[in-house]
Amino acid sequence: MNTPLNIPLNAAPATRRDTRRVVSVVCGVIIGVLLGVLIFRAPFATSTTLSLAPLHTIATLRILKTHATERIISTHLGIQPLFPGSVLTWADAMSAAKSEIAVYVLEDGSFAFGVDALLPQAIASKASEYDLHVREIGNTSLIGSKKTIFPTTPNATLVVSSLLPWHQGEVVENGRRHSIAVTRKGITLRGSGFVAEKGRATVPTGSHVRAHLSLPADANSIPEELIPLAIAPLGSFLDHFIENGGEITLFDDANSEGFSLTTKTGDMTQEDLAAAGKDIINRRRLSTRVLTNVDGTRYSEIYSDSTNIIVDIRAEENFSLITLTDDTGATIRMTRTPSTITIANSKISIEKGEQIYSSCLRSAHTWMQTSLLNDTPLVTNESSDALLVFTKMFSEVAFNDRNARFCW
Repeated sequence: MNTPLNIPLNAAPATRRDTRRVVSVVCGVIIGVLLGVLIFRAPFATSTTLSLAPLHTIATLRILKTHATERIISTHLGIQPLFPGSVLTWADAMSAAKSEIAVYVLEDGSFAFGVDALLPQAIASKASEYDLHVREIGNTSLIGSKKTIFPTTPNATLVVSSLLPWHQGEVVENGRRHSIAVTRKGITLRGSGFVAEKGRATVPTGSHVRAHLSLPADANSIPEELIPLAIAPLGSFLDHFIENGGEITLFDDANSEGFSLTTKTGDMTQEDLAAAGKDIINRRRLSTRVLTNVDGTRYSEIYSDSTNIIVDIRAEENFSLITLTDDTGATIRMTRTPSTITIANSKISIEKGEQIYSSCLRSAHTWMQTSLLNDTPLVTNESSDALLVFTKMFSEVAFNDRNARFCW
């Protein structure tokens, strides 16, 4: 006897009410998470340090204090002094802050700092011992030299972007605002890069690249962090390089320091190039002599002597090779075609070499190891002094088309 199958024909399908319940639960979770993030980030949305920048501030770096940023800053900048020669450190500032610190760069090349809390007595004493001025405005402490002009009225600035969980601060300069990222790699300034072609420069195998600069034609100026890189080998050739763009590479090999440069020929003649070459090679042989005025006062003058430089020019219709050698054996080779000028010392081989890249920012077209700031004599203006001091706290600064990164 066959047993009949018991197949229900009226199985209850999922109802619309069940679907709505699931959607409601999911939306509730999402809204709860968003509200939690907003509540947690709410203290960062209002900044007192941005609104209390001293008079003549040209740029402000604001860093939010989170568990991650405090740990990273304390690890890599913790023992660095806030002011040259003082015992007041970055770790002191981060520990005293409630939710933010700010670094102010002033027109005269000096620094000032802001902390959104009243300084503990121990930290305030460190500041006063080194002739620093601490001004308390509301619940914010401002630290600077005694000539720094601070605001007198408490104020606050709304920064809506600080509500975003990935927002860690910003740089404000000339009315422009760029967000920053503080990571184990360094501090990245988003939107602070500049557009330039990533070149194909190579260096002799085994060389240590210290810096590389790619500059577009008709650039308004070289970024201030990179002034040493351009000044180091160029001398009077700098103006032509800025106008026409190109690449400079500085490196060390087993025996000496090397450099190479490529740029557009522009309106530079063969004679102009030879004269520029003399100036470049003379930068290796600057001397100082003491002169006396008629009133008896004495002063030092830096000068160079081109009389012992041998210039060899070999020219064809569309190609010139200029070789300059001084009495120490230092040699510079320069080639000129209707479209391109190349300048290099004798250690360069253009046929063989290694492709170069930045260890700080892999996609960078321009970078510099900050040790060059100690090795290169600089002529800087006051407004660049503070930036150079800040840059020296890092090992390398790098730029791609979008961002700038200061690596630990």
